[in-house]
Amino acid sequence: MSDVLGHISFDNHYLRAKAFRLRFNLAHDIQSTRRYAQSWERQFLRAVKEYSSLHLDISYAVSGSLDIELADDLASDTKFFSLTIIIMAMYASFVTSGGDWVSTRMLLAQAGVVAALLAIMASFGLLCMCGLVFVDICGVMPFLVLGKGLDDMFILLSGWRRTDVHASIEDRIAETFRTSAISMTITSLTDLLAFCIGATSPFLSVKNFCVFAGVAVFFCYLNQLTFFGGFLVLHARRVYSSRHCMTCRVVSDRDNMEINHRLFSKADVLCCSGSIPKEKGEEDSVCEKIPSSFLPKFLMSTPMKFFVMGLFIVYIVMSTWGASEIKTGVKFKNVVPEKSYFSQYIQHQRMYYVGRGQPVMFVITEPTDYSSEKTQLEVQRILALAMSSGYVFPDSISWLSTYLEYANNNSVEWESKQHFLEHLRNDFLPRYPEFQNDVIFSDDHTSVEASRFYLTTKSFNDSDKEANMMISMRYIASNSTLPMLAYSPQFIYFEHYVSILKDTLLAVGVAIIGMLFIALMFIPHPIAITCVTLTMVTIVLGMFGFMNFWGLELSVITKVQIILSVGFCVDFTIHTSHAFMAATGKNRNERVLCAMEAVGVPIMNGAFTSILGILMLAFASSYVFKSFFKTMLLVIVLGVAHSLLFLPVMLSFIGPRRTAKPVFIPVHHSARGILGGVDPTVQHSFPETDPCPSSPSTKEEDLSDIDHSPTKHHGLDEFELIRIDSDGDETCRKTLAPLSEEIVHRSPSGVRFKVMAQDSLDTASFQSLDIMNT
Repeated sequence: MSDVLGHISFDNHYLRAKAFRLRFNLAHDIQSTRRYAQSWERQFLRAVKEYSSLHLDISYAVSGSLDIELADDLASDTKFFSLTIIIMAMYASFVTSGGDWVSTRMLLAQAGVVAALLAIMASFGLLCMCGLVFVDICGVMPFLVLGKGLDDMFILLSGWRRTDVHASIEDRIAETFRTSAISMTITSLTDLLAFCIGATSPFLSVKNFCVFAGVAVFFCYLNQLTFFGGFLVLHARRVYSSRHCMTCRVVSDRDNMEINHRLFSKADVLCCSGSIPKEKGEEDSVCEKIPSSFLPKFLMSTPMKFFVMGLFIVYIVMSTWGASEIKTGVKFKNVVPEKSYFSQYIQHQRMYYVGRGQPVMFVITEPTDYSSEKTQLEVQRILALAMSSGYVFPDSISWLSTYLEYANNNSVEWESKQHFLEHLRNDFLPRYPEFQNDVIFSDDHTSVEASRFYLTTKSFNDSDKEANMMISMRYIASNSTLPMLAYSPQFIYFEHYVSILKDTLLAVGVAIIGMLFIALMFIPHPIAITCVTLTMVTIVLGMFGFMNFWGLELSVITKVQIILSVGFCVDFTIHTSHAFMAATGKNRNERVLCAMEAVGVPIMNGAFTSILGILMLAFASSYVFKSFFKTMLLVIVLGVAHSLLFLPVMLSFIGPRRTAKPVFIPVHHSARGILGGVDPTVQHSFPETDPCPSSPSTKEEDLSDIDHSPTKHHGLDEFELIRIDSDGDETCRKTLAPLSEEIVHRSPSGVRFKVMAQDSLDTASFQSLDIMNT
């Protein structure tokens, strides 16, 4: 009665109820009946939506209401993607708006946006053509990949900014791809690995989303290297030809046009002037100049270091506390929009049927002799055990108990199994048609092939209790002597409550190990790898903790985003670590400053671009979009905080030192001077000698069998000698001027020659250097 009537009360011997519930059970057991059932549900929804009454307040739902509402909700929010494209294109233009009408890269940035869009289209087109099912959560993939594509674009543009503006286009393009392609490859590999790990998930939605996103990231990587790379070459040719960015016509620089003011109006000077950049930084915008000059010096001050470390400790404590309190599962009130008919149905369920949950069926799946007293006692024992568990109400719907009671009241006796079945089929079931679908007879009616018994669970607002209830019911059924199982339609949702935490931690652990192998390829140093590992672990810990603070539960949806967070945090931290390993300086602080100047701007611009890519999701009504916005915002903020605050401070204290090897860097050289047939613009290494006062060169060699070819043409005007001790600290820096050079040996590996050098400051000091130019 309480399962049908809601909010029951008694008034003057009358039974009153404020709600009346009807249920229609449809067959879904085979494909043909499932198709008819789905068609009936669609017609039912259409008919009920059109029905209106002045006296009744009707709420309704069907078995697929949740999926239908999620799909409709996601479809209504896809309009935000077009707004996101516009915002991303505008921001990309703003960041690259430095320089003048010749050197500006505003239009070039749009090629990066188009490259990302083409990657998204290629992923959807290819996989849908291959028959992969498009799941609802794939709707967030374009927002993610668009931000990823612009991140790669900013990395390439950062590499272009650092090249020599006086070099040829070919040399600048080669240098850009030599330095930036490594970072792009690292980030793409880590993201692909994260998606590959996610694709192994047993949940279809997680698996398909990761496949769609992984293929899109791969195409995005190819498009940025090829499509955008080609546009970068065209941009360079236009700039070197001093052509206007809009009209591609040759223009004069601003100074010449102002001198010839009679020939050019002020509008011409303002809108049509431009020139080829003469120094690095001329084409930089405000977004590129301010971070690179302010952040490194501010961060490396001693008070700021201790403040960052204190902040990091507070962050770890809060993250640990939050992670220990995180909940699993998804609340229906969060998933379904408030204005949805399904949301109203759930509200009425909780309002009028307080405390009553979902029916649980105990199903005997094999032919069984129900006339046996042993079988009857075992069924009663299992039902009593389930009712005493505390998860279900102390009442059951059992055709067997009702049949035995009916037989006892009507003095029905049976002498054999066949007699028991005849009374059941011909007498009992026609009188009690509500049990017709609970008993399945064999074709010849000589046995009961399967049967089921019902219990009603209590209502739980805690996903852990729902998962424990499912486990308890299954355990009770598995311990029966009969071939029995426990089932409820809601178990499909409770199922991932049990395994989601274990599966998520396993996937994150595998992802971190995989990321470390990728990091080892580019940063083969134990201290650096330790720093990267610690950073990844603390970011993931922060994800769990702050998800709880933001009201997000651990579910299939957030599991995908946590796995992605591993890939994103590696993107940021490896940039910083790799730049630190390649940086030079007197000590760790100077190397951190050098690394921050190199990667600070790309990281900040890439992060801000990613935030813009997901910004519109904050205004969506879909839970999938809203949760994706929250988790990805956490990933980005925590990743930037670690890569630009915590990790640099950590490296300034315990970062790996450089190897002890003196390094010589050309300071001045002729435009394309050649020393003995060797290009002097390449960097030279000097492992044999050390002309610093602390370690004078005394090495003598037997050169009697070497062909001496003296030359008086000095391709290099000055050398700067930097000596780094075994601790990685700079101990000597001198500027030396070569007086004479003599080639002593030629080989496929390079040219060896002797240089007599003079100290530029102390002209009485001379050094004899034995140099190998590779």
